[in-house]
Amino acid sequence: MAANLSRNGPALQEAYVRVVTEKSPTDWALFTYEGNSNDIRCCSCCRGPM
Repeated sequence: MAANLSRNGPALQEAYVRVVTEKSPTDWALFTYEGNSNDIRCCSCCRGPM
C-alpha cells in the first residue's frame, strides 16, 4: 500500500516549506497517518527540540 500525499497535499507542502525556509522559526514537522487510511497529514510543526 502506498502513502497518499494528495489528500492533504497543500498542508504537507506548507509544513515542508516552513521547515526548510531559513527565515522561518519552524525547525521541524511531524507527519502521521490519518486514522486507518493511507493518507498522510501534518500532525505538528514547531521550533526547538522535539
